[in-house]
Amino acid sequence: IMHYIGTTIGFGCLIMLALTWQLKWLGYGLLAGYAFAWASHALIEKNRPATFKYPLWSFISDWRMWFE
Repeated sequence: IMHYIGTTIGFGCLIMLALTWQLKWLGYGLLAGYAFAWASHALIEKNRPATFKYPLWSFISDWRMWFE
């Protein structure tokens, strides 16, 4: 659920980026997406996120989970 929430907020930030063309929304989206995912790994799953070893694969996987 935490991954889903973070990715949803990130998607909202991408929409804001498209509407306003302000790059701050890209940073907000990345921050929200990763903050929720990392908090989930640290507090709930008790493991290390794949982001540190496979950053692109981790990013793609979050979006795949969100669409499913």
